[in-house]
Amino acid sequence: MKKFLVVPICVLVLVGAFAVSIYAAEVGNKSDSKLAADVSNKVSDVNNQTAVSIDYGEVSINPCWEGLPYQEGIITGEIDPNAPKLDLAAAREIIAKHNDFDEILSEFDKVQKYPDFIGGSGHIVVQYWLNDSRSEEITVFPLEHGIWYGILNSDGTTTYTEELF
Repeated sequence: MKKFLVVPICVLVLVGAFAVSIYAAEVGNKSDSKLAADVSNKVSDVNNQTAVSIDYGEVSINPCWEGLPYQEGIITGEIDPNAPKLDLAAAREIIAKHNDFDEILSEFDKVQKYPDFIGGSGHIVVQYWLNDSRSEEITVFPLEHGIWYGILNSDGTTTYTEELF
């Protein structure tokens, strides 16, 4: 039985070695400056990309790499820092008028083009800060289709939460 396995294993090892030698030869044919330019272009491509599209079925969000799309919009001139932002009264009004999560987010977007924060580690969290001290916020959980209002202490602990949707 062991003799039958030797031939396929040897063939796989030879094919792998052949593939590695072809790759090494290709890399060897490029000058160091050409390789450096290729790497530099790839890094530049990543650095120039400002957003990643994340699609969770019905919900599609484009978070910025930095996690602070509102601030980035001010820096790039897309957002007027004096323009009104989403507040609790506007959020309550929008939620009262719409029963669909996607419609609510679309209406939030009309009031404030970009949220203040998008982040999370495998679980996206979208925040709209209601004041400069960030002690009040509207938090959107796209996976759960949930929207919450919260009041925070200065140390970041939660004082009050209310489910809005």
